[in-house]
Amino acid sequence: MYSPDTTGGVARIIVTAVSPGKVTVTHKVKSATNHVVWIVFNATFETANVCVTNFDAGGVAPNITFLPAQGQGCVAVDSGKTGLISAIVSGDSGVVYTYNVRVGGAVVIDPELEI
Repeated sequence: MYSPDTTGGVARIIVTAVSPGKVTVTHKVKSATNHVVWIVFNATFETANVCVTNFDAGGVAPNITFLPAQGQGCVAVDSGKTGLISAIVSGDSGVVYTYNVRVGGAVVIDPELEI
């Protein structure tokens, strides 16, 4: 399920089920000075492993640096807790990329990122 678009570089992912994965996510997030933060809240009773992956705009991917580097676009969030995924993105301004939100390795939704 999607929540409204945002323009401030902050997207929300709310995990409501882990297996199979189910989320509510910001439909389209626009980066703020090439920075994007995904706030991940786990509303389940088990740990949720959440990733943002496979950014694509017609076969073209943006340059993405996840912060910290060891996260590589993923975060493990305990029950009732919040985690962050943070990235610096670069590409052509105004281009909209689709990407995957994965829970437990399975793709659950394909929202958008605009640079």
